[in-house]
Amino acid sequence: MNLRALEYLIALAEYRHFGKAAEACFVSQPTLSMQIKKLEERLGVQLLERTNKSVMLTNAGKMIVERVRRILTQVDEIYAEAKLAGDLYSGELKIGIIPTLAPYLLPYIMPSLKKTFPKLTYYLHEEKSAGLLDRLKQGYLDAAILTLPIHHNDFVIAPLFEEEFMLAVPQRHALNKRKTIKQTELKGSNCYY
Repeated sequence: MNLRALEYLIALAEYRHFGKAAEACFVSQPTLSMQIKKLEERLGVQLLERTNKSVMLTNAGKMIVERVRRILTQVDEIYAEAKLAGDLYSGELKIGIIPTLAPYLLPYIMPSLKKTFPKLTYYLHEEKSAGLLDRLKQGYLDAAILTLPIHHNDFVIAPLFEEEFMLAVPQRHALNKRKTIKQTELKGSNCYY
């Protein structure tokens, strides 16, 4: 059993298609298929149900994929620890960020990060919060920049900054004279937030 075969299995679980999984793994479809077949033979269990249009995990496949995800995360951690032993500020940093922040925040922080940590390779992934949280939990990301609140006990959360929001209303609007307004007070009004 080799790590590449396990990575191919994870790709199949994610893409549910041999061609797309092979493309994501940068191998030919026959190579991926052969490795999966060898893995199934080695384990003595069918991991996938194949049709000519898609791939589904068997019950055994689902259980094994969850364990493989944990194993591959641990392997990544071993590599990361080995790199840290040589140079604390080298290696890879995979950061997720929500699309509403990316174009405003990244141009501001990336030059400074690259200058401060030139031996780090940065991989940026832009996606909505739910997807980023899933990728964090599965170990595909090292960190994510999201908006609060986040109700998740599996992560350490640290605020980076606070931003003030302004409300523009016509002079005769009922909210015009107010200094502060709670978001809940806008429900049912014709204000967009």
